[in-house]
Amino acid sequence: MRLFGLGNGPYMSNSRGLPNPQPDLLAAVQYQIVPSLHGLPSAQISLRFRRDITGSVSNPDMTLAVLLDRSGSMRPAFNEGHVYNVAAAIHNYAVIAGAGYDLVFYDDQVSDAGHMRTIDNVRAAVNANPPRGGTYVTNALRHVIKTYRKRAGMYLIIITDGEFSDKNDVLQLVTQELAPQVKPENPYAFRIHFVGAGEGVDHEFLKQIEAAASGQGVQLVTQHHHAHLSHSHASILDEMDKAFIGVGNHTRAGDPALVGGGGPSTGESSVSGVVDTVTRRTWTGGTGEIGFLPRMSTLAFEYSPTHPATLPIAYRYDDFDRQFHQLIVSVPMPKQQAPAASAQATGGILSRIHLPWSHHTPEEDAARAEEKRRKEEVAALAIQVHQAELVRQANDMRALAQGGIPQQAIERLKEIGQSDADEVIFTSNLSPEELALLRREGYRVRGIVGGSAVYHVGQAYASTQGDCEVNVLSEAYNEACRLAVGRMREELRRIRGHGVVGVRLLLVRHEWADKTVEVQVMGTAVEGPGAPPSDPWMCDLSGQEWWALHRAGYEPVRLVWGHCTWFLLTTQQDEWNERSFQNVEIAHWSAGLSSARHHAMKHVQTQAREAHATGVCGVRIERKLDEVHLSGPGEDPAYEREHHNLVLSIIGTAIRVRPNAPTAVVPTLNILSLRDGRITPVALGVQDADIE
Repeated sequence: MRLFGLGNGPYMSNSRGLPNPQPDLLAAVQYQIVPSLHGLPSAQISLRFRRDITGSVSNPDMTLAVLLDRSGSMRPAFNEGHVYNVAAAIHNYAVIAGAGYDLVFYDDQVSDAGHMRTIDNVRAAVNANPPRGGTYVTNALRHVIKTYRKRAGMYLIIITDGEFSDKNDVLQLVTQELAPQVKPENPYAFRIHFVGAGEGVDHEFLKQIEAAASGQGVQLVTQHHHAHLSHSHASILDEMDKAFIGVGNHTRAGDPALVGGGGPSTGESSVSGVVDTVTRRTWTGGTGEIGFLPRMSTLAFEYSPTHPATLPIAYRYDDFDRQFHQLIVSVPMPKQQAPAASAQATGGILSRIHLPWSHHTPEEDAARAEEKRRKEEVAALAIQVHQAELVRQANDMRALAQGGIPQQAIERLKEIGQSDADEVIFTSNLSPEELALLRREGYRVRGIVGGSAVYHVGQAYASTQGDCEVNVLSEAYNEACRLAVGRMREELRRIRGHGVVGVRLLLVRHEWADKTVEVQVMGTAVEGPGAPPSDPWMCDLSGQEWWALHRAGYEPVRLVWGHCTWFLLTTQQDEWNERSFQNVEIAHWSAGLSSARHHAMKHVQTQAREAHATGVCGVRIERKLDEVHLSGPGEDPAYEREHHNLVLSIIGTAIRVRPNAPTAVVPTLNILSLRDGRITPVALGVQDADIE
């Protein structure tokens, strides 16, 4: 696969070490050339700071809580002191960063030990909570979040030696309630580290819950399994280094000239974007405002296709004592491949062979020199064109990642927008009657505009206990629609249109790509009297419907939509109902349809309120059923049944009353012409009908 003309060349399968710029501060520096979240080549740099340096800081957005299993199977670990040792190790490491932690013991009940400020607090808490009961973690998680979440985020360490008795509840809590709260504006909302020790741990379930969160596009859960609790200390501290324990705050990273005081400016920055691979935050341009800098930091720096041989990256941060620190890392960049030169362009190998008996006249030597000069000019021009194409492709990828449109489309639309409507040969999905009505009201067609988005769907999870919304699928449909409609709006602005009529929205799920959602929107852009508005309107109404609203004093504002995917669990009762000889309602299917409609309509109404609309008209509701099967830990009869995802979509046009709306409308009657079969609205010669 070739990307930006570089083929497979720039990407590296393994990371490599870099010269350590500050050995007294850093333990290791590694880099890897990989595609970024935007699909652009990036230099991914991993920094590992030394643990023996003076001063550490804790994440200012997080509180730390530890949940310790005190079920009966933990008795040997308690008696041998391993529970105290792991609790003390966490305490000692947190104290270095000026933080303590909240300790909770759980079995089939929850016991608060309070905030651990000293090692004596830890010892007393462990002695006061001897092992007993089973292993139920859901209630303990809810209790800890409700009681101890004093900041925007929480770092949770859950230690157990057995198998959770409430696996499905844990999975649903993590995927349905906690994962949606991890957003770019609050990337540290939750971090959960499951630590399993011993043979009784269901390691596959811990892997599943980690994959469940990762499949939703968030770094929420990590898990480690050890043969014994005493082996877990290193993995616990390493994970704390990735999100909770750091070396500084107010961190900026990127081009040294833009970070500040890091090096000379070389004109245009070679860094085009910064991506935090842990929190999935992104920044456009040469720098990123990272904020908290953990001990183990991994950032990806998108670079320009026309990059230097070595890419300098600067990190600037304030340490625990508010002292300024800066370090610069130099990354060797892959060589830029020039376009392959043909034998004809280079003159071939024979042209470079000079036989001893060959004699050339001065005129022939001059001609050869001129030919060589022209070939060098052609080769130089080819390199310039090649580099310009690489830059264009990179800019297109970046624009698409931000919800924009490619440069070539911008140039085409700009050319149309600069021309008069009567000078452009337009295309339209409207009928002749619709075009005539728009022309009658002073609107002229500019052409078809559209937008599309192919969106990857993360790992979706549902409950084996009952019906629920599949948030991953609902969010994928809504986000894909937002991107597609946003690109159509961008085309409308470029074409200098006032609005779009007759929008058609199509949702596609491909059999060959079952983890993708494709959304296509298309409509006819029209130009009205005066200058185009800064926020042009869009509607899915026909020309006649738009004309009727316009006469009544309404104006379309924007297209609104809502999607909801609702999981319908097939139960034993459903199977009995299917075999029944009597009419009977499948109550939870009816309730599921109502719930899906409620969630989708809520999304529609939210958009309408944001647009200050009076109402939504032309509403269309579509639904479809997809067959699904469940799988998970252990054995469950639900794994053998066929279940369904109900996908419900609502689309309509938000409208409002125009400031110059008429108080009366001349009533019309549609007349069918027997001559040509056309229907024409004709004003009636009666008194106007008042509008209340």
